[in-house]
Amino acid sequence: MPTNDTDYTQSVELAYLALMKGETDEALEHCQAAARENPLSLGHLYLLGLVSMSLKDIGRGIKFFEEGHRRAPNNKEFVDALAALTARIGNMSDSMYYAKLSLVTDTDPDLSKYAPFEFEELERNLEHAGISTYFVDATISYHERNYLECVDLCGKELAVHPENAECHQLMGRAWTHIHEYDEAVKSLTRAAELVPDEAANFLYLGDALMASGRLMEADGIYQDGIKKHPEDVELRNRSIDASAFGSEDVRRSGLGQLAPLSELLTDETPECPARPVAPVHGDTRFIVGFLLNEAVLHDSVRFVESLFRARDLVRTKFIVYQQYSQPYAGTVALRQSVDDWRLTHDIEDPTLDLIIRNDRLSVLIDLCGSRPGHRQQVLRGKPAPLTLNWLGFPYAPLSATTDGILADTIVGEALSADGLDVPVVSLGEGMVCYGGGSVELETGGENLAPASAHGVVTYGAYLDLVRLSESASLWASVLRAAPEARLLLGANGEVYPGARSYINQLFSDLGVVDRVVVPDADDRTTDRTGFLAAIDILLEARHVSNPSLMCDALWMGVPVVASVGHRPSSQIARSILNAAGKSEWIGSEDARTVQIAVELGADVARLAMFRQSLRTEIQASPLCNEPEFAERFLKTLENYVAART
Repeated sequence: MPTNDTDYTQSVELAYLALMKGETDEALEHCQAAARENPLSLGHLYLLGLVSMSLKDIGRGIKFFEEGHRRAPNNKEFVDALAALTARIGNMSDSMYYAKLSLVTDTDPDLSKYAPFEFEELERNLEHAGISTYFVDATISYHERNYLECVDLCGKELAVHPENAECHQLMGRAWTHIHEYDEAVKSLTRAAELVPDEAANFLYLGDALMASGRLMEADGIYQDGIKKHPEDVELRNRSIDASAFGSEDVRRSGLGQLAPLSELLTDETPECPARPVAPVHGDTRFIVGFLLNEAVLHDSVRFVESLFRARDLVRTKFIVYQQYSQPYAGTVALRQSVDDWRLTHDIEDPTLDLIIRNDRLSVLIDLCGSRPGHRQQVLRGKPAPLTLNWLGFPYAPLSATTDGILADTIVGEALSADGLDVPVVSLGEGMVCYGGGSVELETGGENLAPASAHGVVTYGAYLDLVRLSESASLWASVLRAAPEARLLLGANGEVYPGARSYINQLFSDLGVVDRVVVPDADDRTTDRTGFLAAIDILLEARHVSNPSLMCDALWMGVPVVASVGHRPSSQIARSILNAAGKSEWIGSEDARTVQIAVELGADVARLAMFRQSLRTEIQASPLCNEPEFAERFLKTLENYVAART
């Protein structure tokens, strides 16, 4: 409500005073006067809603509040009013919607002084209407990442309202976050039974199945959802994500979504002309933007750190757009090494588009790909002159959102062979650079090979059920060929009961469960430091490598054996080992991979030597040459931009 419009403000104040005295006709007259003075403002709409309530015309009051909400969607006063009035007429679905929305909207001090006490006491209103507040509290807990508390509150809500589909859905999402996938599937399946056609139910059920390693089932759910909701962007993105991890059938299914998704974005997002590259306030530096999501922090943060740390500060300006909400310790070093860091995860698409345009980037690097946190609608509008994808696993960028994908010779050849319609921009030799392990990876003192101490070779593999589902048979083959060895699964935090039972069943079927070790909750091998200290050889997953863990393992003196097929998402392992000078540890098919792993494990003295020498070797290799990589990366960008602008 404007503060410089004296006549308008006075009319609204007079309307409120008249209403307080019960003089509704006079209140209406003042509201009408205010509307004539400033029809686009909010104060008279709010007062008209209150007058309608006083006249017992709840329907008309809702219409005025709805119009206010339409004009100011983030205004808490209109949302609280709608929550209270829809509950009063028995529309509990809308009331719950507005009640939840109230949690994330902002108070307008000019309107809050007019708000009735009942609006301010929203929870009391809900209770008065016979609505349990457990679900509202559960929603808050979920967004605060208190997932166990969310599950508990959802259980209490369902004891009162067992048919609350939204609550079943929320409970399933919370179960997924704490890795209790069987419970998650139960809750999400029930939500889908109650509301069979809701797109979100397909999405979250597929996510739970995928996280539990049931990739074929997950893809089936995604595809069913796409058939019913062909314009749903996230369902298509999830199918693309699953394509990297699953069988060839799953892979073909996911890659088949690339073209339709590009067309969908083309249809929904009008393309705006990009601004030309131009200096801002005399700044002649080459300006690079990075769209960063949470997945990148988990998978590739050390590679991004290396680039940022070694860049030419005089020649470049780096800007990061943060596409995740929660604080992350790994970003401290990143934030210190860039010029600007923008929190953009909750900014609407048009606003983010404007922010990026005003930054006048030379090029925008998309690190998100199709994973959560992506801003495909924004990228479709071309907010930067050129956009390139880098490290956006699983390497399936959309032609509608990017001009090319940055890749070295090895990964680039696999991408070209894959037939994607996005051009490869070559980085030459080397996809990433690794600047060394962080402090917590330093062992201190003597770094001994576990086989030297225990007389038994311990292979290690990253405990991730998505990767495990397609790689377990390969790792079991290694154990059968090395009958004295064992396999330790770890480096991924606490192992929950549901995951443990899945792992036991999987390796029981493969006949090696007695030699597969899953750490207890308090075991130090659940974290990366303890895990790498406890293994002799790291076995990489089949289809999607974990490049960060690979490099940390080499840094700790642990050999890495990688099974590399034809998929671009697995070729990063070949790229890293090639750059480290260890291409002999690459297996192009399962039989060769098993042979390499067994031969390495048979030479305990050599494993002990690697503990002492491998770090020095990779430090001298191209993999750890930060200045060279940063210069090559920047030159690639400069040449690409110059050729196209």
